[in-house]
Amino acid sequence: LVIATKMLLIYIEQKNLEKAVGLFSNVIKRKDIKPDHGFYTVMLKAFIECGHYQGAEDFFDRIIKPKGFKLDTKIYTTLLSALAKQGKIEQMLTILKQMKE
Repeated sequence: LVIATKMLLIYIEQKNLEKAVGLFSNVIKRKDIKPDHGFYTVMLKAFIECGHYQGAEDFFDRIIKPKGFKLDTKIYTTLLSALAKQGKIEQMLTILKQMKE
């Protein structure tokens, strides 16, 4: 998992979302690796750093939330970054409210 996470970070640097998504898909299919919330957070960051903000929101809503991970400040701030870059102030305020709860 550590190697896969490092590889994701390399793909982020290269702005290669296609390879990042491919790696992510391969890792989650494997039975011998159990991705943690950190791995999912890095994948969320991949969408944002590659300019796919809606993809980041979709990934959060469809993949991260259903996993039942404890939504920590790292995940929230990563998502807030995507929303800020799109000017989605109302959604940001909703998330900030959720963070306080």
